[in-house]
Amino acid sequence: MEQNNPDSLSEYFIKPGETSPFTDLLIDPAFKQAFDPDKPDSKINLINLLNDILGPQLPHPITDVRRRGSEQNATGSKESKTTFFDLHCTDDSGELIEIEVQIRPFTNFLKRLAFYAGQMVVSQGYPGWKYDVKPTYIMAIAQHRLFEDNKIIHRSSICDLKTGEIMMDSYNFTIIEVPKIFREISLNTNENRWLFALKFLSQLKKLPPALQDQKFKHLTSVSQISNLKGDKLQEYLMMKNARWDNEVVLDYIEQHDSDAFKKHDEKVLKEKAKEQAKKMLAKKRPLEEIIDITGLTKEEIESL
Repeated sequence: MEQNNPDSLSEYFIKPGETSPFTDLLIDPAFKQAFDPDKPDSKINLINLLNDILGPQLPHPITDVRRRGSEQNATGSKESKTTFFDLHCTDDSGELIEIEVQIRPFTNFLKRLAFYAGQMVVSQGYPGWKYDVKPTYIMAIAQHRLFEDNKIIHRSSICDLKTGEIMMDSYNFTIIEVPKIFREISLNTNENRWLFALKFLSQLKKLPPALQDQKFKHLTSVSQISNLKGDKLQEYLMMKNARWDNEVVLDYIEQHDSDAFKKHDEKVLKEKAKEQAKKMLAKKRPLEEIIDITGLTKEEIESL
């Protein structure tokens, strides 16, 4: 893969002590601000993101998106309420497809994606239905490594194991592993430009030339920290600081591979998660959201 010289981009990155005007797109309030399907400006960004990232799997470009409403779970549990965006989409041929976008970390990541895909298919059913399943797509942005390779994006569908030919379009997955995105990534495709923006936007002081087209100028006009006000700004800063703390501890654990260090640092992580949960409870955040973000169990949160 063609790569950038990271030094050629250094002038666009903030230096120690400087602050970027842009939000971190992988933090919930910032992602919603940038890609909310209910607001015209951010809806444009969402359509652009979906078309450029899912493009290799989509038979036709997406032209419109809207929320599917409250997520339903045929099991009656609340396990499926971790979806960030659950979408009805229309492509340029007029066909409907269902897309779910995930950015939150959770345990059993891949198996839960399979569970969510099943829920999307089940929710299409109605009395008299002829099992005309609309294509479903899960786009998951993982903030940890899942596969032992250097591929940033993994795509899967239901294929014939021998020929590799797609058997049906009912289930499609696109998984992005953020830790595999480096500054050296080539910016010669829209797909790679999105990957770069998702990982590094909040570290930039200004856009490099490759991101100076209208698509990414529009993204950054919506993704200004100055656009976050009041409680939304406080929530964003709280979640950003909590994630930074967790990353520091996780890096330390990785570098000191001993049971003693791991036991100590897991305790530190747990205490930080409880502190974050207390703040979220004070802001009356939904229990399911607190579970998703902190990794604590329902019982641990209710005991706080």
